[in-house]
Amino acid sequence: MLLFSSIKDSPLPQMVAFPDHLDEHRLYYLPEGTGLSETSTGDRDFFLLRYRGDFSAVAGGLLHMQLEFKALATELLDDLQAKGWRIHPVSFSVGRFRLGVRSMLEGATEQVGAWHEVLLGSEEVLASMVSLTPHETELLQGSLEDGRSVVEIDLDLRYRGLVPGMPWLVTAQTAALKTKLAPLLGNGSIRSDQVVAAFLSLPDLQDGSLNWQPLESDIAASQETILTEVAFRSLEVFFQKEPTPPLEIPHYHLLPASNTDPSTFSWDLISPRQEERSLVISWSISELYQELTDLEERRKYFPVVSQVNPFEQVSIYVVNHLPFDANYLQEVQVDLRFTGPTGVPTYKSYTFTGEKEIVSFTTIYPALTNTFQLDYRITATLAPLTGDGWTTLWKRDFL
Repeated sequence: MLLFSSIKDSPLPQMVAFPDHLDEHRLYYLPEGTGLSETSTGDRDFFLLRYRGDFSAVAGGLLHMQLEFKALATELLDDLQAKGWRIHPVSFSVGRFRLGVRSMLEGATEQVGAWHEVLLGSEEVLASMVSLTPHETELLQGSLEDGRSVVEIDLDLRYRGLVPGMPWLVTAQTAALKTKLAPLLGNGSIRSDQVVAAFLSLPDLQDGSLNWQPLESDIAASQETILTEVAFRSLEVFFQKEPTPPLEIPHYHLLPASNTDPSTFSWDLISPRQEERSLVISWSISELYQELTDLEERRKYFPVVSQVNPFEQVSIYVVNHLPFDANYLQEVQVDLRFTGPTGVPTYKSYTFTGEKEIVSFTTIYPALTNTFQLDYRITATLAPLTGDGWTTLWKRDFL
């Protein structure tokens, strides 16, 4: 497991890297950025659809993207391996993203959308067919084209590691310590950094309410370092964690002094402590939009679906996004039944085998005397769970 500690004479001095807690020749590095992945057919693995209702009012959208972490140069990796280093990217456990619009005009405020969950692989980040709210789509409406704003994807990626231990024993007089902490923390919910600030502000520690002693000779540590570490470790003992949505900053409240509290409590700081940290990086949608100078190619990746008129040509997008395990999904067939220009039902079928996730076609919207009806039927071919035997067909009627 990675250790949140500095590396003497790091072979990656320009990057954020961490040692392994057991293997001194194993390093974990944080990626310096992301880039857009490509599909197996060479297309950009990206799709941003915006809905536009009556009078050009935005009405939501749909976003799909797969980003890959920037890898180290092959020559650098080969050189480090030849010198005995084992280099690995940091493994992220969970993550999220949001849209952000940054204006280049002085004094303008930053605008951001809601957080959305992402799927994480060893080398990539996937946001698969995420529905955007009208507010988020409104942020995109003029920002992509005005040249005065930058639209970015903000990634918040979490990873865990060990904070090194220290050979110190810290003992607290439980009631006295809680009495001192209470006025510093107040009655409301608090974050862990506020708990640390309270410990660093503790008055008159000469009364023995909190004392520490080294467990090894010739060991030095500042008061600030010891109090900070004790503050984090006290969260599981003297505080109650409040219910917190995933990926949100946890909040706590101080447990009141009680007759059932032990008179003293001790922390042996020698054991490492697990901690979760966050890497925040951004990827620019605006740069991709500006790169697509061909109008048809831009429409391919940034389509806008608008209110249509009778006999007008319209685009229909078929998105392959089903709750199946990708290890067992072999093929998906989508049968479409929709109203043709004369009001007669028309049929089309598309088969997805993993090469594409989105296909589109055009049709003619019928006259006002006919409503446009679009139905679909899905047939999925699933591999046997054990790897042996017959495949399974998962089929549903038209919806």
